[in-house]
Amino acid sequence: MKVEFNLPCKLYVGHYLQTVFGNPVCMRRDSDIGKYFYSLVDDACGAKDKRITVYRNEIKVLIVEDVFFRKGCVLTKTNIVEFNNFVEKDLKKQVNIYLDALCEINDIEIRRAIDFVYDKFDMDETIFPLDTIVKQYYRKRKACKGLSIN
Repeated sequence: MKVEFNLPCKLYVGHYLQTVFGNPVCMRRDSDIGKYFYSLVDDACGAKDKRITVYRNEIKVLIVEDVFFRKGCVLTKTNIVEFNNFVEKDLKKQVNIYLDALCEINDIEIRRAIDFVYDKFDMDETIFPLDTIVKQYYRKRKACKGLSIN
């Protein structure tokens, strides 16, 4: 049995979680995201509560009942920020993989490649802004070029 609670998150992080895990988000322990989430639930002491970040979006998350009854489901503000950052990195990594494949291998222009990414993750520019994707992709490419050996 599962217990439901609301998780504050960035809009595109919440949408990505719903795309991967369903709506409501059924947090599974067999995924990297699920493992990280449950590790944060296990470490829910208030001592780490250093950050104050307000996310306007919330998603419904289902967690395993035995975890809820053993630990409850209290995530500190710091843990919520850390979880959002973890999921955001995972999403951006997936986006970079698709953009590399489309732009570098298939020689598709970046704007058209981003349209493919939007389709893949069932998003649009209102959920995951185009500028955000372009900036992070070019930052990643610049960092990779700096590491390459000529």
